[in-house]
Amino acid sequence: PGRHMVTSWDYIRDNFESEDRLAVVIKNQQRNQLTQRIATAESLASPKYQAWLRYENAQGGDIYISMNPLKADARGRTKNDIAAVRHLYLDLDRYALQSLMAICEDTRVPNPSYVLNTSDGKYQVVWRMVDGDPDRAEKLQRAMAIEYAADRAATDVTRVLRIPGFRNHKYSPPYQVTAEKISAVPYSLKDF
Repeated sequence: PGRHMVTSWDYIRDNFESEDRLAVVIKNQQRNQLTQRIATAESLASPKYQAWLRYENAQGGDIYISMNPLKADARGRTKNDIAAVRHLYLDLDRYALQSLMAICEDTRVPNPSYVLNTSDGKYQVVWRMVDGDPDRAEKLQRAMAIEYAADRAATDVTRVLRIPGFRNHKYSPPYQVTAEKISAVPYSLKDF
């Protein structure tokens, strides 16, 4: 697939409905500070919100977003707060390139929607979903994490993941998170 820069706002617009309520989490290690805000995808993709996220990222904050939208009355990110499962994902740390190649070559799973390069040799693989039961989604993610040597702790439907366009401050120098869009087709659980 051809490579082009995926911006944070394009990533949000492509992966969520405009009225989806999402959690954005900013983790600043230097300040020992954790900030969580809940806003609509449309608001998060707006120039004003993006400017604030860029400012926080420039101040050492790592930017994360919930991969599944929250219910209208949600104040947090518990499993009961999840309105819909819109994504499956795997976090590839150890043996990441081998795991990524195995996923892409395996005919039992569809092509990922996105592959994010979160740091040198580490990836997040994301599949966009049309629907999904939270329990079945978590069970499938746990099975895929075992199959592809992914992070088994990153299989809950409440997970926040990095988004492209921001720097990962876990490393020195900070690493620019990028994404490659591979498939525009949304999947359902039966596709796996």
